[in-house]
Amino acid sequence: MRQFYTTSTKLKDLLEADSNVHTITIGDITEVDLSKQGIFPLTHLMPVEATMQGNTIELTYTVICMDVVDFNKEDVKDETEPFYGNNDLHDIWNTQLAVMNRLIENLRRGDAFTDLYQLADEEVTATPFKDRFENLLAGWAADISIIVPNDEICLT
Repeated sequence: MRQFYTTSTKLKDLLEADSNVHTITIGDITEVDLSKQGIFPLTHLMPVEATMQGNTIELTYTVICMDVVDFNKEDVKDETEPFYGNNDLHDIWNTQLAVMNRLIENLRRGDAFTDLYQLADEEVTATPFKDRFENLLAGWAADISIIVPNDEICLT
């Protein structure tokens, strides 16, 4: 049985190919040293559940794409465009949503779509965040479920 290895490695490979991802981690997010500035932008994979469905297994991961919000020294009241403020939050939301979208579309109909890897759901909802973690990190989180063949044969 190698379904967990193959799906987590496939996700890692797809994310490594993205120029807007510097580091990929997996496991419990509290075990990642989010105070290190040099690891961002970071995408973290958290295994959520595996549902055995006879001839297939559905593996669900929470994918978190994030970066550190950078503030400039200007006072937000002096900004000529207060909508964008004095940080790069909009840029991070835009860039990290693009990372999430490329990952999902690769699984949906891109090079990663095969008989071995298929998205379980037609729709995937990503939720934006900021201030969720230390360091004023911002980005997007989504649950992605991937269906893979169950090639395990039970012999009695």
